[in-house]
Amino acid sequence: MIIITTICLFVILFYAAVIGYYVYAWEKEPDFKCLDEAECGNFVSIIIPVKNEPENIIVCLNSIASQDYNHSKYEVIIVDDNSDDNSYINEIRNINNNLQIKYIQLADLNLKGKKSAINVAVNQSKGNLIITTDSDCTYSSKWLSTLVCFYNRYKPKFIAAPVIAKGNSSFLSYFQSIEMSGLMLITGASFFSKRPIMCSGANIMYDKQVFIELNPYCDNISIPSGDDYFLMQSVLNAYPNDLMFVKSPEVIVITNSVSSGNSFIKQRMRWVSKNYNNIYSLSFLIGLIVFLTNFQILTLSFASASFNHSIISLFLFTFIVKIFIDYKLLKTSSKYFNIQCHSFLKLSLFNIFYVVMTAIVSIFVKVKWR
Repeated sequence: MIIITTICLFVILFYAAVIGYYVYAWEKEPDFKCLDEAECGNFVSIIIPVKNEPENIIVCLNSIASQDYNHSKYEVIIVDDNSDDNSYINEIRNINNNLQIKYIQLADLNLKGKKSAINVAVNQSKGNLIITTDSDCTYSSKWLSTLVCFYNRYKPKFIAAPVIAKGNSSFLSYFQSIEMSGLMLITGASFFSKRPIMCSGANIMYDKQVFIELNPYCDNISIPSGDDYFLMQSVLNAYPNDLMFVKSPEVIVITNSVSSGNSFIKQRMRWVSKNYNNIYSLSFLIGLIVFLTNFQILTLSFASASFNHSIISLFLFTFIVKIFIDYKLLKTSSKYFNIQCHSFLKLSLFNIFYVVMTAIVSIFVKVKWR
């Protein structure tokens, strides 16, 4: 029992220290303020991989068309990854929003997969800066100009920015919003600490020549997920001091929350599976600690049914510590991203169950992009 207690205490205290540090790193970082740097003549290529999402792409393009950045200085490249129905192309062609739109079908090239879509688009792009995003996203009017402004000021090789999920009024949708806000805080804080552990491919910018130089998908093209993670890791290995995160309300990208429990689990399994391909990374270590923390709380809760006072005390301690540090994390993140934080205990209990379940199931079940 002493060994088990020691391990449990180490895991929960390590978890609390890591999350506490990330909250501190986030809070001390000031918001980025754009001045006039966006006026410099960077041409940007915005890449949008699409698969079976015709209902989203029109809204996404209209949002991009509302940017205050000069329309002559950016293009949009839509890459269709073997969609079952690509009739939406005609709708895109009828849009009168002055966008420079290029359309590529992977089926014509006998290719498939999101990474192949990005590879092809980068090689056919005109911009010296590349942005990748998703077809279910919307943006503030200053999104593009602020990203370019940030690049012109600091000249990093890779830029990550926040993504928040929003949807209907259901508990599942709310959970995704509040959880995503916490993940974005951790993402940003890890970049501020010069040890990035994750990012979202729905909102990243990078130097085109760096992408071509590193060829980040050459040895993982068959892995369906992780286009953002593998790119970030490639840049981190080659240019460890040239990755940055933009903390600014202007660059927050809004993505649709998934509407069903099945889609939610599949999405989270894709996220978790990225870490299994690099078990020696910091991101894997942090993910492992998160899993172990939730796993031990779940296990101790069942073991407490034996009415053993030592087990009950250990369970209560680990659970209370986790609740406290998670509340601090989500209270801070939800305030910044303007999300109401309520039903916290319900959120916490759901989080414990789903983290353990998806981590275990993703080991045995193969995931797909869409």
